[in-house]
Amino acid sequence: MFYTPAMLAGWLKSCIVSSRIGSVYPECSGGIVLLNGHKRVLPPECLYIGDLVTVSDAITRKLMPDKPYIFLCAGSSPDLDALPCSEQITLIQTNLDLLGLYNKVQFHVHKFLDWDRTLQQAVLSNEGFQKILDCAYAGMKTTLVMLNAGYKVLAACYESGLRDPLTTELQENGYLSFESVKEITSHTSEHRAGSDELGYIEYLSAQSGRRTIMWPIEYENTVVGRLVVVMNDSGPAPNYLDLCRILIFYLRQYMLSGRSASYGGNAAFGSLVADLIELKLSDQEELKERLKQVPLVIKSYYHLLVVSFPNETEPAFPQQSAEPFSPVAAPPNIPWNYVVSQLQQIFPFSNITIYHNEILILVRKTSRSSRFEFDVDAVTHILSYYNGYMAVGNYSKFLTSLAPIYHQTRTAVRLGLTLGGNPKQRVFYYEDYAIYQEIELAAMGLKNIYGITNYVYLCHPALIRLLRYDRKHDNNLCRVLYVYLTTDRNAAEAARELYLHRNTMLYKISKIEEILGQSLDDCMFRSRLLYSYYVLEYVTRYLKIDILNLYKGQKPKLSWLEPENNLSVQEEPFYPENP
Repeated sequence: MFYTPAMLAGWLKSCIVSSRIGSVYPECSGGIVLLNGHKRVLPPECLYIGDLVTVSDAITRKLMPDKPYIFLCAGSSPDLDALPCSEQITLIQTNLDLLGLYNKVQFHVHKFLDWDRTLQQAVLSNEGFQKILDCAYAGMKTTLVMLNAGYKVLAACYESGLRDPLTTELQENGYLSFESVKEITSHTSEHRAGSDELGYIEYLSAQSGRRTIMWPIEYENTVVGRLVVVMNDSGPAPNYLDLCRILIFYLRQYMLSGRSASYGGNAAFGSLVADLIELKLSDQEELKERLKQVPLVIKSYYHLLVVSFPNETEPAFPQQSAEPFSPVAAPPNIPWNYVVSQLQQIFPFSNITIYHNEILILVRKTSRSSRFEFDVDAVTHILSYYNGYMAVGNYSKFLTSLAPIYHQTRTAVRLGLTLGGNPKQRVFYYEDYAIYQEIELAAMGLKNIYGITNYVYLCHPALIRLLRYDRKHDNNLCRVLYVYLTTDRNAAEAARELYLHRNTMLYKISKIEEILGQSLDDCMFRSRLLYSYYVLEYVTRYLKIDILNLYKGQKPKLSWLEPENNLSVQEEPFYPENP
């Protein structure tokens, strides 16, 4: 970034005799040049320093037409003010000698360039908003507050000893009330001539007399954050406006970057989450000490939400082996911090971090309802834009439960995309697919412990017998049995759901019991049948395998991507005729 005429005027404020700031800012990318009598035409990209004679000569004879220039003059004269100059020319006259002026400008310019460099490094370091504001405060020495779009404090640097009602409210509450926001937005922005920014508000506080700037950070015409700058005095400060532009540039670059970062600068929380998930933190005393470093919003119970963005070049949540928890590479263009900022507005009472290309949200549980309530439409809108998905896990009181809850939760999307039935669904609840994960784990245990890869051994033999009867007689008794069991054996309700007469329903139940060879009055038997039904559904819909066509000597494919392709071959079944 480059310094501006307004910054130069601010740095030289104590020694300026007169100044005229041009309507167009040059970039000053060519360095600082001392004027002499040799150059004929001056390039416009430099900052020029000279005495009364050389500055006057340069302005009258050595300028390119219709180009912006900056001249700093050692000395002052009414004759210099009277020179006909383009509106694009910045001319600042001082009471310093030439060497003193040159040294003072060099000092401030290099100090500014170092400041700009530290801001850039803070963005690249991914250490969060607080790190960026700390670096910015070193050069601006005034109150700086970063808010999200909902006026909640994300990071702040407060000037000690200088407080006003706005900063007091932000420090005490962590956000701005509706009344305060309404009062601020009622002010008319004081735009500098030539400014192309239309959104910032600059006003003089009636309570404290301090000048305040509130500047929105936008992305595709949507406000994603706000920078509040409360200055130490009441006078206009165009140099601070230009410094704010630079700071806004870096804040926006950080917020909308495609790098995965520990959001909000809370590296301690991100590290804590990683250690808990990776089972590196089990000692209660160590956990207690680590929690002292993390401002958790959780009071008692919490829900875990996992947001993932599968790469568009790969199937959603691909699995290359029987291991169901392999990580997925996210697309490189996800603006992580912007997405997190939007999610934080929907889940204000939460702690958020990014772990292995997934956004993890720990949300305070505020009620004992069985299902966590939030604005699903708002979340779906965000996820749809970036082709993302969110899984809602079970709640817990103990942070040491985070590892199993995390692994459980992230399977909900993978299973839900195939088993959910709604292609537009973006939010999945773990409990809706928990039974399928248990089947998955049981199958893995069957294979790893006993070397058996046939899923039929997870089913009750009686249900397999009923399934074979359906296939042979082109019937739907398996479906009738499932509906009958899931309606708590209410024949009338099951008949309505299946569009059957009640007498027909009772006849089918009698036939089912005959084929099963056992009464459905046995609670344990009913539980096994339901579990077996879910095994069949998992094998058929998720693995794309026909469980009745697993042949002797032929192992079923366990890859989550490859369906069974030999369903039409008729051979001896792998399971016994009467298991």
